[in-house]
Amino acid sequence: MVAKQGDTGLNSCSANKEPYIDQCGYDQAGIILQHIYGRLNPPNRGQLAGVVKSFDQSLYTRPQAPAALSLSDTGYLFVPQDCEQGALCRVHVALHGCRQNAREIGLKFVNDTGYNAWADTNRLIILYPQTRTSLYRPTNPQACWDWWGYVNHTSSYVTKSGAQIQAVKAMLDALAADGATPVSATRQLTSAPQGLTVIDASDTSVDLVWSPLPGATTYRVLRAGPDDTFQRIGRVAGASFGDSDLRPQTTYRWRVSAVLNGAEGPASEEVSATTRSTPPRCNHPGSCPVTK
Repeated sequence: MVAKQGDTGLNSCSANKEPYIDQCGYDQAGIILQHIYGRLNPPNRGQLAGVVKSFDQSLYTRPQAPAALSLSDTGYLFVPQDCEQGALCRVHVALHGCRQNAREIGLKFVNDTGYNAWADTNRLIILYPQTRTSLYRPTNPQACWDWWGYVNHTSSYVTKSGAQIQAVKAMLDALAADGATPVSATRQLTSAPQGLTVIDASDTSVDLVWSPLPGATTYRVLRAGPDDTFQRIGRVAGASFGDSDLRPQTTYRWRVSAVLNGAEGPASEEVSATTRSTPPRCNHPGSCPVTK
């Protein structure tokens, strides 16, 4: 997990220790959020207008107590000021890692992983549900989320019927009780997607995001490589696309068009990027240089 540079109480980039939040100069929260939601407004790097709130998680585990699911009694929310004042907002769930719950590291995951700065300027409520350490029935000594079936020793933990998943879904349902009405999709698309941007790149892949176009049902992505010919390479429902199997140190160009009721609208302005060089083999993890 990544935080802004210079925060006290957090780790250097190569560290592997509590609180497991490393400062690598890489905005992981921004990459994740924009990959899910499309291009967003820049984050608030100053004093946040929104606030962190706590809530009673037992309301969402009934009839069981939170401890029976290895969940804490208390969870947390970041609520932007616009959402507090009644604006329609989306909800993003941020699940902490093992040994990153509030009882172990305080509110470092809630406050220092970068989600709130992006949420503050993009009408995103961030839900931070919390686990707890449990040594016996259920056995969860590291306060992990249930990724191996420790709650009831069945495969339901990976499905919608999983006990912890149901609790988080109940939290989401409570937040979405006054949710927005879906946008009508009865008109034709006359506009192209805006803000097409490459937000991340490796030696063989890039991450593209753009601003969502109201009413669009899907988006088509086109890429031009060294031969300079645009070809369709994918179709996605959201305003982001991970393009892979690219060649290292090669320049590519992309365009995106929106689709509504089967009809394709005009293509966006193009964006270009060059993939990174292939990194050297790392034989001793933890001691290898980190390149940006």
